[in-house]
Amino acid sequence: MSFVKQVGDGGRLVPVPSLSEADKYQPLSLVVKKKRCFLFPRCKFTSTPFTLKDILLGDREISAGISSYQLLN
Repeated sequence: MSFVKQVGDGGRLVPVPSLSEADKYQPLSLVVKKKRCFLFPRCKFTSTPFTLKDILLGDREISAGISSYQLLN
């Protein structure tokens, strides 16, 4: 299954929140949304080692690391 299908089509492109955080991200790199932390409520995204080129060309095997949990009744 391709990475794009695993992630879904509900995503959108997001700008870097500030210039001070711009050095944490590379152009066309993919980011994942993290859970908000109580102490750092603005930390919403973290970069991945994958780029848009990896997705579009499909030359590199990408593992999304998706996990699911069963809810208790």
